[in-house]
Amino acid sequence: MGFPRFKILVHPGTYEPKNVEIVIEVSFDPLIEENRAKRLGEQFIENLNRQFNNIVDRINNYGITFEVKLLPVGSLKIRTKASA
Repeated sequence: MGFPRFKILVHPGTYEPKNVEIVIEVSFDPLIEENRAKRLGEQFIENLNRQFNNIVDRINNYGITFEVKLLPVGSLKIRTKASA
């Protein structure tokens, strides 16, 4: 599987979503390269806001938190369907 591999998780609140989390598998270890991971996460949010008319800011206005979490290669357990 190639990069990027990701999951979008919506954690429910009582009546509406409370947290939206985008988990992205990257080719480096974000725990070792913390500054690089921080910059990449910030750039990701900036790009989302630029491409989708400040979507992260609008999500936050509804009291929903938005997070980008980076994981090293092999951390995401994503089900895939293989064709025969």
